[in-house]
Amino acid sequence: MNTNPTSAAQVTILGIPFRGGQPKGGVDLAPAALRDAGLERVVKELGYNVKDLGDLDAHAGEDAEQTVDQVKAKNSRWVGDTNQRSADLVLNELASSNAQQDNFILSLGGDHSIAIGTISGLLDTYASPKQNDADLCVVWVDAHADINTPAGSISGNIHGMPVSFLMRESSLVEAWNIPGFEWMDPSSTTRNRRLNPRKIVYIGLRDVDEAEEEILRRFNIKSYRMPDVRSKGISKVVEEIVDYLNLGSDSTSKDRLHLSFDIDGLDPGACPATGTAVEDGLTVDEGRAICEACGRTGRMVSMDLVEVNPALSDEAGAHSTVQAGLSLIQSALASRPQALRRRLDA
Repeated sequence: MNTNPTSAAQVTILGIPFRGGQPKGGVDLAPAALRDAGLERVVKELGYNVKDLGDLDAHAGEDAEQTVDQVKAKNSRWVGDTNQRSADLVLNELASSNAQQDNFILSLGGDHSIAIGTISGLLDTYASPKQNDADLCVVWVDAHADINTPAGSISGNIHGMPVSFLMRESSLVEAWNIPGFEWMDPSSTTRNRRLNPRKIVYIGLRDVDEAEEEILRRFNIKSYRMPDVRSKGISKVVEEIVDYLNLGSDSTSKDRLHLSFDIDGLDPGACPATGTAVEDGLTVDEGRAICEACGRTGRMVSMDLVEVNPALSDEAGAHSTVQAGLSLIQSALASRPQALRRRLDA
């Protein structure tokens, strides 16, 4: 956590307009839609400096030859190559940051397969041996668990598999043996830290495959289903999550926090422009409360916003979905101590 009040808090924006992890077009339009809706203005008004890296070339590798054994991991070469480049970009961006500068990475998807790359880059930065036993915690807001494997997936779409890939658990899936993902080999001595299942918390689950349920049980992964949210209330849920991850104000943990927010975690009545909508989701206010709680920990270093698809709704639905996404980002950044301090110093 940065405690230097004179340092320049920065938000680095990375667009990853990638659609290869699932079959529906239009999700690649989201980074442009969020920028057009005033993303940079919103961030600057919170007191941050903004560095926009533009969009990763997410079409490179789109025409890569696919082999028969990839039926259960569709477009694996394309997905793998894109994520390797985004992982390297995140890692290099953080490595080049001034040591006294708070640099928040905001990644705009694209489908949720992009989290393989963004979280890999973050793990290799914040969970490396050089960080003195620090780790990366992940709050994953989603209607789906996204912890499928090629063997267990019904669709073979990799946007439903990022968590299992990131765990690098050979008994689940040896992702590094899938064409395109060779770079994820966990035997590397300098890269490829594993995502610890004890450091993952899900919020908003309501459409989970049985194969995924078995993985959640086996690794005892913490999750809050929608009935849990309704019975406890969102304030209690986020309080329990902060305690579970040991990120409270009295914690001596050195862990950092990443928020991976799939817009389909919210109810489609408010956010219809997404590819795999599921009824009875979180309200926008509940989504904002999650983002605020993550920011208030002072440990939040990054966020993905994914699965906004302006092509899958009418103009009004696309507008409301993009605005909801913008409000989630605003809530996460506004509640961070760095933003609060900058506004007080202004």
